[in-house]
Amino acid sequence: TDEELLLDFSLAVKAGRLRLSKIEGPRLVPIDVRSPMVDNVTSAQSLEPSANRDDAQMSAHASGTLATPKTGHTKPNPEVAAPRTPKDATNENIGNPFSSLNRRLILGVEQSGAASADSQGNPFFDLFIGTPLSRDDTGTSLFRPRFSIWGDVRLTSTPEQVGALADVSSDAIDSITGGKLNKLSQGFDFVVGPEIRLMQFHHTDLSAIGAFGAINPLSPKASTQIFKVPDLNSSQASAFFEKYKGAVGKDFIAFIAPDRDRFLRQYYAGFRFRTYSYDDADDLQNLFPAMLDVTFGQSEAITGGRLHKFVVGIDGFYPLPFPDKSRFLYLFGTAKFKAGGTKNTATPFILDTAASSVVITDPKVFIADPTPTNRDYYRIGFGVDLIELFNFAKKKGAEEAAKQ
Repeated sequence: TDEELLLDFSLAVKAGRLRLSKIEGPRLVPIDVRSPMVDNVTSAQSLEPSANRDDAQMSAHASGTLATPKTGHTKPNPEVAAPRTPKDATNENIGNPFSSLNRRLILGVEQSGAASADSQGNPFFDLFIGTPLSRDDTGTSLFRPRFSIWGDVRLTSTPEQVGALADVSSDAIDSITGGKLNKLSQGFDFVVGPEIRLMQFHHTDLSAIGAFGAINPLSPKASTQIFKVPDLNSSQASAFFEKYKGAVGKDFIAFIAPDRDRFLRQYYAGFRFRTYSYDDADDLQNLFPAMLDVTFGQSEAITGGRLHKFVVGIDGFYPLPFPDKSRFLYLFGTAKFKAGGTKNTATPFILDTAASSVVITDPKVFIADPTPTNRDYYRIGFGVDLIELFNFAKKKGAEEAAKQ
């Protein structure tokens, strides 16, 4: 017959196991010079297979960072401490009130004197501490303190109202001290106040400052000066006995400081210039800056024991630029001037100094009424920062030991 024969059947074919072959070759990874290289290297590692990424993570763990595959950036590994950099150390010095940037400890000698009075050489001690309270820090650049509290304590001489020339003794010590050791380091001067930085000029800051403090008055015994009463035939006898009527019939006259129950107050405000030291790479050095204060206020030590009239002050400390990369030698100076009021111009009394054997309790000595200080005065001197000197000696010792 011609009928069609239809046959249905199915053939099952099972596919074999597929195997993927990994082919690795050199690759070029673009690097953006504007971003840290570690970011790009980590981004390239995130494109590698998981086995290679694990190796990268182990390497990052050893270096103290962890890679984040999603962002391609690194983050600090808390298990491994990051190495300290010079910038980190400088940041700590800026905020540390006891670092060399914010502290000076100077011991030296000064020459001080008041208007129309003898100058005198005395030891000088100065301790300055600044405590930064805030500063700008973006994390990439260092900025000096914007607001701080500062204090300054000085062991120094204070101006005297009476001064006269005396014969120079052949004894060198007596020539310096006048035979009275208690006249050295006669008093202390302390102030404390705020400082606000107004602007920067490269390495120099201009700040507004304020201060309040006191100067301790001289004791009557420490300030005693005894002179011979002028002869009755002297040209200045009539004026002298008219002013000091109690000296008539006496052989000597003594001048002493007033006995006070309070310190001599002072307060002022003004401007401060600080110039910091930088190295050749323009990095801030841990050294106390040169400083100049120009102030305007009142001081009982200058205006007769009362807060009246006004006083203009100039105070500066300048570190000498040697030895190289060290600053422990300082020049310093202070000047206080009365501003306004009447000027006192009178003929002075030229008196002979009494012999050292004359004591103030001698019945032949007339004690004049105490006269408070009412004169401009100045101080200028030279000193050494003791802590910086110690650090310099320690550094030199370490360098010598390294050479051996």
